[in-house]
Amino acid sequence: VLGRYGGEEFIILFSGIQADRIYQLGEKIREMVEEETADHIPLTVSIGISAGNVGDSVEEDMMEFIKPADAGPSSAKDSGKNQVSCRLI
Repeated sequence: VLGRYGGEEFIILFSGIQADRIYQLGEKIREMVEEETADHIPLTVSIGISAGNVGDSVEEDMMEFIKPADAGPSSAKDSGKNQVSCRLI
């Protein structure tokens, strides 16, 4: 599931991906954006990721995933931009 979250932010919900593989997926997305735009208007992205299991309270659990993922791009930008910041919950 893909959706806009705020002005320059998007959320992608992946299901069925092991938590230890989620960072690699974020890095693949980051690399593809950089490579695909290199010949036109160079573009980089800072990505925040969180991963975990959704329990009985789907809405509360989703908000717990969004909080660290939303803070991730700021953390990545503070560390030099064009990075993936990941937190497993």
